[in-house]
Amino acid sequence: MGSFNLVEATRHLKGVGLHFVEPYSKHMPVNAQGKQLEETQQVLAQAEIKLAAHGVSGFIKDHEKKPLQKCRPRKLTDKPPRNRWGVG
Repeated sequence: MGSFNLVEATRHLKGVGLHFVEPYSKHMPVNAQGKQLEETQQVLAQAEIKLAAHGVSGFIKDHEKKPLQKCRPRKLTDKPPRNRWGVG
């Protein structure tokens, strides 16, 4: 989906019946927050797609000296809700 913008990629994802997505930096920066994050979630929600995580991001040359900004991850659990992934 790398050659499509967020709206186009979302349309294609909905077309193949996916309900979860891991966008990468072209579709949503890894440090997105506030209005930018809300807009992304709104586009996905209209297509009944949920933001599951952020996709693959490469390291910069001096990544150990410049760690990623803190983000608010969802609560991780070993007991996810039933049917969370469409199974069971």
